[in-house]
This record gives sequence, structure tokens and C-alpha cells, in this order.
Amino acid sequence: METTAELPLASGAVSLGELADPLVVDPDPWLLETVVLALEDVDPSLADPGLDELRSAAAADVPPWSAVDAHPTVSVLVREEVFERLIDGFHEASRVAAFVDAALLAPLRLDTPQPNAVVAGRDEGFAVVETPNGRLAVGSDASLRRRYAETRAEADSVRIPAPSRHRLYAAFFDRCGREMADDVVRALDASPDPHADVVGPRIRAYLVGAWHERFDHTVRRACEDAGIGSPATFTGVKRRLVDADVVTTDRVGQPVGRPRKRLRVCSSVEATSMSALLARTRELLDD
Repeated sequence: METTAELPLASGAVSLGELADPLVVDPDPWLLETVVLALEDVDPSLADPGLDELRSAAAADVPPWSAVDAHPTVSVLVREEVFERLIDGFHEASRVAAFVDAALLAPLRLDTPQPNAVVAGRDEGFAVVETPNGRLAVGSDASLRRRYAETRAEADSVRIPAPSRHRLYAAFFDRCGREMADDVVRALDASPDPHADVVGPRIRAYLVGAWHERFDHTVRRACEDAGIGSPATFTGVKRRLVDADVVTTDRVGQPVGRPRKRLRVCSSVEATSMSALLARTRELLDD
């Protein structure tokens, strides 16, 4: 696939795809967002795929980013407060997680602000300077990248608090089937953004499991595979929903081993759709 990951600076476009082992150091919010937008050009469907694209990728069992393997990973040494602005919301974080999954982006924590942002490859590097006429790539210094070699080697990866849409869908598709995977994505897409909602991502995914009357263990494992939380995390989620009389469990005997617990929505919760269930749960948890 031909790549067009370019940073549109006032001094001329800088192609990330043509740099050897590209590194971006201490970008401000505009430059960091511009890097992500440039990576979107590599494969526009990667970060925000619709249900048809998610279904096709999951059914084919082929990583959706296989077409972008030839593009170099862009490492970004970024201050925490700048990165948090980029991922301020579940869907914003999910979008960035897609580039990390595809090895297009490697965000690394930077503790100390630098005099200027830097974009560098092995053989050339530029300082990015803001002027009244826009941001300029200044100089062509091959040593710039080497100056940050130690900092880069010692930097921790930045945690992203949401999975990519492809990872999310594939996990539920594999464990619970297409219908439930579709509903999990729809529930997480429902307004308001789950990042700022009392009915957050974990609660929404668990509610979908109860709506489909899946086994508690199966839903927890799917959530773990998706990167939403560990199985132990959902002990608290379950307790909260049970205490609010939203979800209950039925014991189902097994030919071998202990009975399993099947989730279901309480009969007292009057909801004829997933959207109604989310709204009613929000009311009960706010009480």
C-alpha cells in the first residue's frame, strides 16, 4: 500500500513514511494530533471502522493492519499531559489504540519538556519551530535522533485506557458470536461518551452480556480479551449491577463440574432495547 503519512508544515511537508525509524520528540497538542492524522492517511478505515468492516476482519481472522506492515513505526516521546488531551474520551483513546495495535505508533513517556519539538530519522532530523507564519522544520541535523537515544531506550510506554475497535469486536466475536459483538460496539457508541458516563465501558459490555443471557465467565473472558478489564475487575461491576437490581444470575447445571452462572436482566427493569436498558441503568445507578 502506498503511504501518505505527511506532516503539513509551513516549510513543506515532512514524510514520516520516508524517514528511517521515525522519532517525534515533545510534540505540542497540535503536532501530536497532526502525527495521528498523518497515520490515518495510511489506512483511513483502521481507526474508526464500521460494523461491516469489523465483521469482515473478524470473520477472516486476519489482522486488519496487515496491509500497513511496510510502514515504519513512529515513536513519539510525549509528555503525559499532552498525550492525555489526545485520548480524552473513550473513542479518542480507541482511535489511538488502533495505531498502536498496528505498530504504526509507539507512544513513550517524556518527563522533561524540550526546547523544541523534533522530527527525526536515522539520517536526518528537524527542529519544529512555531512562527507567526506557521510551524517550520528547521535544519537538517542527523545527530538529533541520536541525542534522544538514551531517553527513548529508558522511556516507559504510555498506557491507553481503551482498546481499538478491531480488538474489541474480535474478542466478543470469538467468545460470544457476531450478534453480541455487534451490540457491544453499538452500546459503546451510544451517547454520552462512556468515558464520562456513570454507565461506563465495563458496565455497558457487561449489560450486553446480560441482555444476551450469556454465562458470566464467558463475558468476563471476552472483556479481558478485549482489554476492557481483568475478570476480577468485573466482580465489582457485577456487584454494582446486582445491588441496583439491574442484573441477576441463574445457576445452570453442567454435566461435569460446578454449575455455571447465566446473566440476565432483572424482570423489574422495563427495557425493550439496549438503548432503553442503558438509559434505565443510568437512572438506577444515579439514584
